[in-house]
Amino acid sequence: MDVQLLNHAIPDVLTPMEAAKVFHIGRSTIYKLLSEGEIKSFKIKTKILIPKSFLQDFIAKSAGIDYDGNIQMAENLSCCKKGENV
Repeated sequence: MDVQLLNHAIPDVLTPMEAAKVFHIGRSTIYKLLSEGEIKSFKIKTKILIPKSFLQDFIAKSAGIDYDGNIQMAENLSCCKKGENV
């Protein structure tokens, strides 16, 4: 999947339900991840908002990817050799 296309297809700030749709997970799961601090968020009054960058941080952390604003493969993946296509 083209990372640039993915970056443009997702809004810069999402509600928990929008984030759940992106991840194809349920309401309970997204709120559990938020309450445990796995996915960071902020509130404006009572509305919970999740910046796209917080979702990218969560994905990188969960997948063991070194992340500096661009998604890059970590060198220590046990599933494949360095440089091998997955």
